[in-house]
Amino acid sequence: MEIILLKYPRRPLYELNTTTMRYYLPVFLLFIVTLFSACHEQASEATGPVVEESTYGLNSVVLLTKDTLQVVLSDYFKEGATVDSIHFPKGLDSDWKRGANEMMLFGEMEAWIDAMEVYINGQMLVVPVKRPAMEKVRLTFASSEKQDSIDLVGDLNSWTRGVDRYQDGGGIYYLELELAPGGYAYRLIVDGVEMLDPANAHTVPNGFGAFNSFLKVEPSNAELIPHLVVKEAVDDLIHVVTSVDGGKWFALWQNQSIEKAADDNLFAIPEAAKELERSYVRVWSETAQGLSNEVRIPLEYGKVITSTEQLTRYDNEGNIMYFMMVDRFVNGDTSIDEPVEDDRILPRANYYGGDLEGVRQKLEEGYFEDLGINTLWISPITENPTGAYQEYPEPRRWFSGYHGYWPISFKKVDHRLGNNAGLKTLVDQTHTDNKNIILDYVCNHVHQEHPMIIAHPEWRTQLVLPDGRRNLRLWDEQRLTTWFDDFLPTLDFSIPEVTDVMSDSAIWWIEEFDFDGFRHDATKHIPESFWRANTIKLKKLGEERGRKYFQVGETFGSRELIQSYIGSGMMDGQFDFNLYFDAVSVFKDTTSPMTKLSESLMASLNYHGSLHAMCNITGNHDLTRFISLAGKAVRDDEDQKEAGWHREIKVEDPVGYAKLKMLETFIMTIPGIPVIFYGDEIGMPGANDPDNRRMMRFDDLAPEEEAVKAHVEAITRLRSDHMALLFGDVEIVQADENVLVYKRTYLADQVITCFNNSNRPVEVTVPTEMEMAGMDASIVHASEDGVLTMTLPPFSSQILYSK
Repeated sequence: MEIILLKYPRRPLYELNTTTMRYYLPVFLLFIVTLFSACHEQASEATGPVVEESTYGLNSVVLLTKDTLQVVLSDYFKEGATVDSIHFPKGLDSDWKRGANEMMLFGEMEAWIDAMEVYINGQMLVVPVKRPAMEKVRLTFASSEKQDSIDLVGDLNSWTRGVDRYQDGGGIYYLELELAPGGYAYRLIVDGVEMLDPANAHTVPNGFGAFNSFLKVEPSNAELIPHLVVKEAVDDLIHVVTSVDGGKWFALWQNQSIEKAADDNLFAIPEAAKELERSYVRVWSETAQGLSNEVRIPLEYGKVITSTEQLTRYDNEGNIMYFMMVDRFVNGDTSIDEPVEDDRILPRANYYGGDLEGVRQKLEEGYFEDLGINTLWISPITENPTGAYQEYPEPRRWFSGYHGYWPISFKKVDHRLGNNAGLKTLVDQTHTDNKNIILDYVCNHVHQEHPMIIAHPEWRTQLVLPDGRRNLRLWDEQRLTTWFDDFLPTLDFSIPEVTDVMSDSAIWWIEEFDFDGFRHDATKHIPESFWRANTIKLKKLGEERGRKYFQVGETFGSRELIQSYIGSGMMDGQFDFNLYFDAVSVFKDTTSPMTKLSESLMASLNYHGSLHAMCNITGNHDLTRFISLAGKAVRDDEDQKEAGWHREIKVEDPVGYAKLKMLETFIMTIPGIPVIFYGDEIGMPGANDPDNRRMMRFDDLAPEEEAVKAHVEAITRLRSDHMALLFGDVEIVQADENVLVYKRTYLADQVITCFNNSNRPVEVTVPTEMEMAGMDASIVHASEDGVLTMTLPPFSSQILYSK
């Protein structure tokens, strides 16, 4: 008979009355002494944490929500792992019963971070649970007239009406919220009329020619929250320093608790780490005011990794990604060119001739190597229809499927892009070049010509809603069922067969061609049950092949919504559109302060983790190119799609190139995975889709374009050379109207990034205890007593790094 002891019991297992205690206490104490001796004898045989057999890797942190939260054990533990018992953090309770895979967490956790201790075959494994920092916010709306309803819709509720409704306070309507620190775009709907908040003068462009109100939520007592830095590693000890003494430590090796080895904040690397090529130590500290950043230390067979040369292409932290639309990149085989013969399709909405052979040729030429890219992301390549289809919204233009997002096949490469054999050659050559390649996979919908939907029309969601409206592009109202267009039926994943077919199709592309992962289209429009089913299959395949695969999702919405699709059982990360939109609003002109960018950066780190796998983009195929905004060719207050149809979009103001270099510096020096959208390495202009999908240019570049490309090459090399940019903390040194300076440190490696977003030179002082070099040494004009002084030119960035 096996006895499971729960460490630090939260509640008595039973109660004893005085009579019972008088007669049975001696017997009870004898039992406890005997049990303790047996457990001590058993524990003495152990040497601390051991190699785990029940998990696939690091268990992600569970981020609690305001209400109940579902936890699915199969997200964290392998099939067949029997959970004996679970010990929940103090203040939390659950409806879990032995043998159940799912549970609900509820209550208020006392600590900022704590362990949900899961016992499997006698081994205790930890799922970290984090309580988010929330601030109370009160909004008001004054009205002399009676209002039937006032709803707030915005980033904080995924633009869903009816979720946050104002209460009538007798002429002053009010709404009380609890929000994480950060910025939130929103609008009000007053008796059915959408409007800006008249009580808030702060606005931001919405990208469609209008503006949204903007709410800024400040953190409280930030200076009392610990900030951690990995200071040094000596032998088997890791030294972590904190800005606030007296905090409570929480540390893990893999998914097992480890204790502080001494009073000097030293953490011992377990002996078991020597058995694994890659494992990690994770450390947090908390005070009553809040939780520190996470520090994560990668290990190689039990030794701390100190150089990027020790990393492999399977270490996501070192990825630098490049996204290309295959049809718009390089025409490597003109014999397969086949644009749709239909005069209703304007040229920019038709096939241009790019193909997989063109991508292979640029790989062979060393284009990606010279650019510093180690991961390719290619647009969807499955067969698309050969005809023309009319877009639903006005002005109802005609399009071809050049982009690849209208699949009519599960297993065939589109004949205009190449063939299956050519794809295999490209993937193999990418791996020979020590690079990853991920596939853009579409599973939310298929084209109406797809044989599957013809055979099973019942597998699509309803196009006509009960109220008679057509369920088209109701992105938030009908998030899981809406159609992208009336010829693109959305799949009904509540039907188990749909989940099976679509996840099997995804895995087939990995099995057949050896892709390194996926970019998943329209992530938020697909239920979590599908992502869990797909991820479990992918993890099992990875275990068979002795490797892991990367998955990144695409979700436009609040940070909370985005984070809900990230974790051990779903995505590794998503595109950080919230941070990108804030970066665009700050860098494109001087109307938004740099403090907005620093606050947005910290909001992302608080929501998604200090060392997350979110993807930070220069732009993408659904957005106006940044340089066309910064170069003043496209305005915030116009329809940016229509702008690309009606006039030639160029770079009107050359300062746009300088601003683009600032954006590229930013994404290369913050946590996450930087992603370059093809053409942004030279500053190729473009309004919104499809003008942002021009044919890639490689020759006859203007001097400004060459300068941008040289800048990208320099900062990708810098990122690839510095562990501080992959595993370092983020410390904001200075943030004001025009200047942003942040520092990242990992052991003896330190990188300091500085921005001047003004039209005049700015002097900046930066404290550092290390000897630093710079990308542009000419602007550093003093270094004394641990302080560097430099003059940043207008609209520029400077990166300093330890020698």
